[in-house]
Amino acid sequence: RLFCIRQGRSTRDDEFYGFEARHSKLWTESTALNERYTISTSPYQDPNWMRQLFSPAVVDYLATKPPADFSFELAYGILLGSVEGDDPGADGLAALCEATAHIAERIARESEE
Repeated sequence: RLFCIRQGRSTRDDEFYGFEARHSKLWTESTALNERYTISTSPYQDPNWMRQLFSPAVVDYLATKPPADFSFELAYGILLGSVEGDDPGADGLAALCEATAHIAERIARESEE
């Protein structure tokens, strides 16, 4: 399980957005990524796989490219990309799909190795 949730995302402690899990925060050296997202994983996730997944290219992408309100979750092989807007419009949906596809490609490549 992997959660990459935008800082300041509207959630309440007694409700879960998407999948529920006990989690451990992922530490990264990227100030830009840490300012934009809270990243957490299942406590049983392989930390080596996480370091490989969050390569410098992925960290740079997440810190600068996706829509401002983009978040994603990966649980049980299902990737869920989301934005907060109720009606993001055609351009917003295209940006959501592009960002989610980029993350999916990276996860697929790392899983093959």
